[in-house]
Amino acid sequence: MSIVEIVFDGVIIAAGVLLFIRFSGIQRTMKAIEESSRKLYKTVKSGTKLNVSSGSVGLGKNTYEEFDFGRMEETRERFNKENAKYLSRVQLISIFPLLGLLGTVGSLMPGLSAVQNGDFSQLSAALSTALSSTVCGIIVSIVLKFYVSLVVSVTVQGIEDNLDECDRKFSNATSFNMVTRGEE
Repeated sequence: MSIVEIVFDGVIIAAGVLLFIRFSGIQRTMKAIEESSRKLYKTVKSGTKLNVSSGSVGLGKNTYEEFDFGRMEETRERFNKENAKYLSRVQLISIFPLLGLLGTVGSLMPGLSAVQNGDFSQLSAALSTALSSTVCGIIVSIVLKFYVSLVVSVTVQGIEDNLDECDRKFSNATSFNMVTRGEE
């Protein structure tokens, strides 16, 4: 293993580890936002009331939900900020195969010039470095893509679903004049 190979592979791996750490931080923040988004609506009262309708009298159970619109906007703002970070980091994953390709081209150049002098051992070392950096870039890219697809994207989708459900509930409550302000 040559010094050039160690440098190219080291840079690719170090950049991959740094990006993975960033994704892990985003995942932790997104989990907290997801938990917060689940609690935007909460049941505050559930009780039995006397219902009189269409000539009959009966007991019915009513459930009231409390909704904090300000907290929803705060949650949505936090999500949008983290989601922007997440999306910009996802774009960086495609750089790793290119870094591997850069290592390939960078290490083949001295090897190809050595062929003119008839030094095939240097070409052999250059090919080894070239293939090593290409493989390293592709592997780092695959690992990061799997992590993002299987972990972070699932959390992001959960938050989007929770916020959509809150919007739907609020819209329905507003449409049916079921929204009240404060205590009744």
